[in-house]
Amino acid sequence: MTKKLYLSDSYLDSCQAQVLDILETEQGQAVVLDQSCFYPQGGGQPSDTGLINATQVKTVRLAPDRTILHYLAASPDFEIGSTVNLEIDANKRQMHCRLHTAGHLISHLVDQLNLDLNPYKGFHFPEGPYAAFYGSIESTPEFILELENKLNDLIAKDLKVQSFIATEQQVQDLNLSAPEGKQVRLVQIGDYQAMGCGGTHVSSLSEIGKLRIRKIKSKKGETKISYEIY
Repeated sequence: MTKKLYLSDSYLDSCQAQVLDILETEQGQAVVLDQSCFYPQGGGQPSDTGLINATQVKTVRLAPDRTILHYLAASPDFEIGSTVNLEIDANKRQMHCRLHTAGHLISHLVDQLNLDLNPYKGFHFPEGPYAAFYGSIESTPEFILELENKLNDLIAKDLKVQSFIATEQQVQDLNLSAPEGKQVRLVQIGDYQAMGCGGTHVSSLSEIGKLRIRKIKSKKGETKISYEIY
């Protein structure tokens, strides 16, 4: 099983690892490592890209058995058993962290405002990020601006963001679940309730920059809050 270094350090952009396997797949050659700083796509967050030695990693995915597969853009310059250098695109990782934390912040504020919306999905890709909720609300330009201002006020407070492994009691209290034998990782912004999350995040809200609400759309009992950061 690959050790997920990104879980303990979202800012780690390089490391060394040992090649455990090189697989031939329909998507091309994929590498399995003993540890990795590459984030595999999932949880509404895109994968990292970068290099293993001089070979480009075009995407990283989880196999059905949860093995982390690093898909290569060309034949590798290494073999099974080799010790290799990993380097992710740090600018892309930082953008993903900012977008992911911004999505969590939107969910926290929606809960704080008692809007009767229940979060169920986040899309933290640079192309059209949004937070999705069960429930509907009446949205006006004035409300969107108010929500946007409140979010930027929270960002200006520079609340700290931390991640940690949940205790059994926290798992029960938050009604979370995980595969048997697996630990649950929590991410917490300031004093807001911690949320189960395996993604990468900034360490404090000021790193998000400015946030703009692009639109709020309610349809068929669901609401999507689309946003952007700059």
